[in-house]
Amino acid sequence: MIHKRIVKGLIRKEFVQIFRDPKMIVAIFFVPIVQLTMFGLALTSEVKNIEMVVVSKPSAIAREVQTRAVASRWFKQVL
Repeated sequence: MIHKRIVKGLIRKEFVQIFRDPKMIVAIFFVPIVQLTMFGLALTSEVKNIEMVVVSKPSAIAREVQTRAVASRWFKQVL
């Protein structure tokens, strides 16, 4: 079991090491903030152009599902 005193000393040592070098402060605090901002604005979790194949007996319901799915622009019919 690690004692609280050892962990506290280790954390203190690391903070002293970080704040000793100004370049390290930039690397630890500024760079991740810039990356989060860039990736947050550039990336989207929206999925589009999902390839779809409808495999069923010919019926009005299957055609309706297929028509609506393709019309939503989320799906792309493959066959």
